[in-house]
Amino acid sequence: MAREMERLEESLSQLNASVGMLGSRVRAEEASVAADVAAGERLEDARRSVSAAVLGLCREDADASDEAASVPPEMADELEGALRASGVGWTDGFLGAEAARSVRREILDFDAETAFEPGELAGGRGGGDERFVREAVRADRCCFQAALPPALDALVARCDALVASLAERGLDCVPTDRLRHRGDPQLAVYEPVCAGYATHVDNPNRNGRRLTAVYYANEACSGGELACFRADGSRVVSLAPQNDRLVLFASERILHEVKPTVGGSPRVAATVWYCDYDETLEAAAASPRREDGPRAGARAAMAAVTARRREARRGGPA
Repeated sequence: MAREMERLEESLSQLNASVGMLGSRVRAEEASVAADVAAGERLEDARRSVSAAVLGLCREDADASDEAASVPPEMADELEGALRASGVGWTDGFLGAEAARSVRREILDFDAETAFEPGELAGGRGGGDERFVREAVRADRCCFQAALPPALDALVARCDALVASLAERGLDCVPTDRLRHRGDPQLAVYEPVCAGYATHVDNPNRNGRRLTAVYYANEACSGGELACFRADGSRVVSLAPQNDRLVLFASERILHEVKPTVGGSPRVAATVWYCDYDETLEAAAASPRREDGPRAGARAAMAAVTARRREARRGGPA
């Protein structure tokens, strides 16, 4: 009888161990399913985000025939040569002086109406998706804008036409078979006297960006030069942000900085990134949702900085 009880207890112990192992497997499966669901949600968010800004490099026929959006072959030839040689190219008189003034006016109007937020830095000591503001490192105010007024829309259309031409030429920063996405333009303003933007690269971690296009609309800005460097730190060029100048550079390998502004009028620029569609999608899917975690704190900090700046510009609280 005692031996029978021992056998029963041993069997019960084995059964409990099996149930425990099964429970652990179930919990692991549940965690895996939850992770898959979260990843699926992030992927779906990414697809919606990307699909909202997929670049149709070849616009509709009506747009393609628009003379304002066409690009002279010699402009594309010159920029191709510069990009091949150093990863940086630029052209002056991209839209014309009057159109450049209209672009400037539209950007400053956006800033007045919507209160651009201080530019964010990413990563921090903790890395990841953390966002924060540090004016000594990055001093611009900016926003990404999907719906554009006429002058800015014409600027982006002409940039698209130029990049479409470059995409046929086998440049590593304008890959013919993968450059199928353009983000919304970033509109940025630096105050007449402020710190610039410390040295950085636009695509340090496979975020999708391949070609950076920066357009300047300034007539009386002092300082604020764009300095570009190779990976070894050697300087390629330093360019004044002069009116109606377009600068292109390879997003993955050109280090660059904005020098401090030292007077005159606000420094105004519009930046467009042309991206590897698949890499952009992967990066967006892998990143945590930006409303979570430290993002909320960063937005609160940005709002506070914006309020202080606007009060100072108005001579005190409204």
